[in-house]
Amino acid sequence: MSGPADFWQTPPDVPHGGRTLGQRCVVLDIFAPPREEYRQAGEALGKASLVG
Repeated sequence: MSGPADFWQTPPDVPHGGRTLGQRCVVLDIFAPPREEYRQAGEALGKASLVG
């Protein structure tokens, strides 16, 4: 279980997921190096617009 300010690093090509157990949470999915398919705004980003 993780808590505030914790992080989890998943190795490449390993299926993963999480549960909030009834609590609110913020999830940041960060890729290094950046994945090209996530550099384009679209449905996967909730119709977001990228700045910069």
